[in-house]
Amino acid sequence: MTGFQLADEASSLLWGFVNTLDAQIRRLERSIDRISPELRDLQKEQDGDPDAVFRKLDGARKKYPDMVLVHGGGPGVEKFAARWAEARGVHQVVCRPDWNTHGKAAPFRRNDDLLNLLPKGLILFPGSGITANLGDKAESVGIPVLRCQ
Repeated sequence: MTGFQLADEASSLLWGFVNTLDAQIRRLERSIDRISPELRDLQKEQDGDPDAVFRKLDGARKKYPDMVLVHGGGPGVEKFAARWAEARGVHQVVCRPDWNTHGKAAPFRRNDDLLNLLPKGLILFPGSGITANLGDKAESVGIPVLRCQ
């Protein structure tokens, strides 16, 4: 008896490890497939519905043909609005939060900058407390706010 050599079993051990990893990957892929529709719906809920954004903005443009779109340049609804403006040749002004200067207060300061432009009105889609803050401040200075659901 010459003894057990790990090198003699290395190939079998490696293939066993590869097969175990492959089985684990397939199990994870099946799990992802099951939750993907839920994640897609959650993402859509967070980002908003592009068709709804386009419809609301089309309605606003009918009422104000010379409108200028002002937005914060963020993802989701703001991105849809920017695409709408590009597609229709509507001038847009982007007021991004200045995180370096204002830190955590940046989005609220950005809201102030937006309102300093004296918009004729605001169309607000569901969002965060920052969105609610913008709507509340606008209403407090007499700017009409359309809150979409």
